[in-house]
Amino acid sequence: SSSSSLDLQHLASATPGGDPTTGFTLTIPASTGINDIMIVSVMNRGATADPTVSDDGGGSAWALVKSTNNGTSNASVWWKRGGLTSGGATLTVAGCTDSCAGGISVYRNATTSSPPFENATAETNVAGDEIHAGITPTARGTMVCLSTFQADDLPVASQSTTTPGALTERFDKLSLGGNDSACAH
Repeated sequence: SSSSSLDLQHLASATPGGDPTTGFTLTIPASTGINDIMIVSVMNRGATADPTVSDDGGGSAWALVKSTNNGTSNASVWWKRGGLTSGGATLTVAGCTDSCAGGISVYRNATTSSPPFENATAETNVAGDEIHAGITPTARGTMVCLSTFQADDLPVASQSTTTPGALTERFDKLSLGGNDSACAH
């Protein structure tokens, strides 16, 4: 929800280069400022454990929002509030096996309460088109964020909802390293 009369907004996103297998680094968008919300989504193919997420920008540690696994792969979402030196810092994801994909999205004007989200859910499915239960925001000015993960050699094709319909994709990363994996937010 919004902490002032300013609208909640997506600021920037970034993904790692190449085809990561056991981890990756990326640069946190330079425009990231104090109290911006940073969300990292990671697909760890070949392991059911959560990876580790850290950065060299100081401040609090990254906190796990939600993770799930299908018995052979792990999908996780992490968050941290931006600090004075977050913009331009190096984000490191480690502890992956076989193949990994992910990225970061940064949001400005979010609530300053902690955590700045509610109703985080996760599910695993095996069919091509997935249906997830409805999400009904409980606060005015809420933004719904959807992270999707793929562990069978295919990119994430698209995400959509009944209402409002098409979603704006902030990043889509396919890693062809190892046995391939993909992640979109």
